[in-house]
Amino acid sequence: MKLLVINNMVSGLDDGAIFDYIRSFSKDGDEVVLRTTDGTTDIRAYLYDAEDYDVVVASGGDGTVSAIAYE
Repeated sequence: MKLLVINNMVSGLDDGAIFDYIRSFSKDGDEVVLRTTDGTTDIRAYLYDAEDYDVVVASGGDGTVSAIAYE
């Protein structure tokens, strides 16, 4: 399984929960890519190869999640 995680480090939970999620999701041989943002870069820059992944996870606040879902 190939997983792309886009995480806004300045919104949402600030407790490292995204790393717990990745650990719980991943199995031997999986590919996990974590891309972080502070919200200043256009979200499309992080999604340029999203079609190459089985799952794309949006992590952060409502703005991050809705921006990724919109794209």
